[in-house]
Amino acid sequence: MAPPSFRGDIRNEYYFFTGQFKKQYDLGTELIRKKVKCGSFCQGVDASWFAYYFAQKGRHKQAQTWARKSVLAWNQFLKIRNNYYYPYVNLAFANGILKQFKQIEINLQKAQELSKQHRTYNEFEDVRENLYEK
Repeated sequence: MAPPSFRGDIRNEYYFFTGQFKKQYDLGTELIRKKVKCGSFCQGVDASWFAYYFAQKGRHKQAQTWARKSVLAWNQFLKIRNNYYYPYVNLAFANGILKQFKQIEINLQKAQELSKQHRTYNEFEDVRENLYEK
């Protein structure tokens, strides 16, 4: 049988690509209980996308609740692994939903440094385009 971390990775990807963000968040909670390090990663990804979903629907209170959950999850994950750019992109995304515009750029700068991508890399630009008020 595959180890819990591998099974968690597979389920995480499935939930993400099928847009089942609540299940992905719950998976993160389950993995944290099992002491699997990627649990907070699952929660962070899910919560930022769920926050964006609610923001798009005009449900700003729920969007902010999920954005705060995302920030908490990413802060936990970054205690374990802070050398991967993707958490910083998602953290910037959650910061944007919370209208923490200075934090968006701080986190995108960190993502840029870690990924060695240009400032205009598509993932960084997606955050800016989707969250900055026009």
